[in-house]
Amino acid sequence: MNNSFLSKLIEAVQSLLLDPVTQLHLLVAGGLCVALGFVVLRRTAESFGAANLGLPMMLLSYVLGGGGMLAGFVAAELFVLPEIPKSVPLAGYLGGVLGVLVLAIAAPITKVLLKLGYSSAASSWLTVLGACAVIVFGADFGFTNFGPQMARVINHKGGVAYRLTATATPEDMTKRRMGLPLGAEIITRADSSATLDLGAKGYITVRPLTIVRIRAVGDNATLELETGRVIGSVKHTAATKFQIRTPAANTGIVGTDFMVDSDTAKQTIVTVASGKVAVSAPNGSGTVEVGAGYTTSAAPGRPPSPPRLANPADIGIINSFKAAVGDPMSRRNKAIEDAM
Repeated sequence: MNNSFLSKLIEAVQSLLLDPVTQLHLLVAGGLCVALGFVVLRRTAESFGAANLGLPMMLLSYVLGGGGMLAGFVAAELFVLPEIPKSVPLAGYLGGVLGVLVLAIAAPITKVLLKLGYSSAASSWLTVLGACAVIVFGADFGFTNFGPQMARVINHKGGVAYRLTATATPEDMTKRRMGLPLGAEIITRADSSATLDLGAKGYITVRPLTIVRIRAVGDNATLELETGRVIGSVKHTAATKFQIRTPAANTGIVGTDFMVDSDTAKQTIVTVASGKVAVSAPNGSGTVEVGAGYTTSAAPGRPPSPPRLANPADIGIINSFKAAVGDPMSRRNKAIEDAM
């Protein structure tokens, strides 16, 4: 096993362990797995009349179940998902994960247990394996949709820093996947960037030399862009009220692919590749509507300029981000930044 493979293996394990964005998530999922596991094992033992399913075999079932599930997901991430064409839908590559889990992990271990005469243990650990997988995926879904409000870091590269409050000391972002609560601030240095999932199918990438604060997530996601550039892709729904605030303008977004710049002179430039946005002064005056292929600019204390044709290069950058972040395979395999 070479260093490159070992580093990929370690990264895949860490990625899976860190995918739930809070320690509370891990705690709840782990606790449910343990609690339900004991119930499942006891019921299975009773139904089989298993005299050989004592504490040692119960613990072995836990080790095999947890290890098998993790090994299956890691193997899928390393060997299966990168080879699946992008045209395969989300359900297809999730099926690839489960296929590796069952065929490469569950089946061989079950066969060994059966040959050793532990038929009840084989059945039990398969049951616990399935129950644990359902719980972990269910916990992830529950915390993502109903848990604490936070932005999820999909990917980042280079020197990205963050702080959880305005008075906190910035810390380097070392984890690829993490959760940032409301009020958190992201600071990118030269040649660095971060991509965030703001919920309700709203994604942004924070470009180099940018400072941005998270004020709300979900349908009413709101960001404060102090300086720098963000590129976003927001799915249109009736409830979407996405906003980006800068020192010179407020940008209201409803189902749009866009880019917002705020330079060191506090001037704001808004470019739209698809959909439309409403740009106004911070006090709400002088609103202009900017459609696909157009851009507007605003200086502090002045209303936004009339829309004008956008730079084709900027439109291309926005569309590249839209294509990358709209593909589940890209999000999973960290290809978003490579597309920019």
